[in-house]
Amino acid sequence: MMKGWGRTGMLLGLLVLTSMFLAACAAPAPVPLVVAAPQIQGEPLPAGRLAFVVGGDIWQWEDGQVRPLTSGERFEGPAWSPDGTRLAASLVGVNHSDLVVLSADGELLARLTNNRGQRRIQDSDWARLPAWSPDGERIAYVSDVRTYDLALWSIAPDGSAPRQLFQAGDYGGGVDRPTWAPNGTDLAVAAFRRGEVSQIEVVTPATGRYRAVTQAANGAYDPAWSPNGEWIAYTARDGAHHDIWLVHPDGSGTVQVTSTGRNRMPAWSPDGRWLAFFTLAENGFDIRVLPIPEEGPSAPAEGRVLVSGRTIEGPSGLSWGPASSP
Repeated sequence: MMKGWGRTGMLLGLLVLTSMFLAACAAPAPVPLVVAAPQIQGEPLPAGRLAFVVGGDIWQWEDGQVRPLTSGERFEGPAWSPDGTRLAASLVGVNHSDLVVLSADGELLARLTNNRGQRRIQDSDWARLPAWSPDGERIAYVSDVRTYDLALWSIAPDGSAPRQLFQAGDYGGGVDRPTWAPNGTDLAVAAFRRGEVSQIEVVTPATGRYRAVTQAANGAYDPAWSPNGEWIAYTARDGAHHDIWLVHPDGSGTVQVTSTGRNRMPAWSPDGRWLAFFTLAENGFDIRVLPIPEEGPSAPAEGRVLVSGRTIEGPSGLSWGPASSP
């Protein structure tokens, strides 16, 4: 009896294993972490490449396809050079980050800062959120070298001539998200001043002058200067809601772009005809795009999805560069 039961048990075990194997084979594949949205027939695709961060890796969207450019290191804030041949980014280490320049395919070309050389946590410094000047000769970024909060700096693409451009004052939060005006003279930043909500300010480093261009009751941040110089896109907060707005650099003509309350990080297409942004969705972030008329949108809209990703890192932002060379 025992031997017979043993054979039966073995047969039952084999049947269970077989059924489990077949069930596993029939189970649906796991949902990809990042997917490009299907193209609607007859609907044009925006030109150029979008760079964004997924789990510390830089990814690219172009022509309806997504692919990773880096793997193994942790990057933040990728930014295309004006000619699209290079990316600047922040390479994040333990208690520090450094500015680096990568090829268009993600190969490390140069390290511009050496904050990793600091041995003590209290001496650690950060270099973040690079932005190329329109002529490609300088890279603006934010850093806490010599300051408590983040200040505005610039550096040459070979790592030479770093210099501090602007400081919003310590112990208030500093500055965030620099973006160049097309004239290469002014920059817009999100300024966090002590005792005040953040606002978008335009800075002229040559003169040291600055001025606020927003008066958002609950704060404004994520500035992005349009290629034609007519608009600065930004995020305005209203309680728990975040939406994209436009304002002229003199502070006039404020226009609301989105209204779902889940949108951040605007980025202009190189031709200025489109605005991309992140939208918080059920399974992570979507990258959406909206066409922007020269006079600004007539009413808020949701835009259309280009990319969906469960692990897209919203705080690392978006950068829209020119199309890759054929």
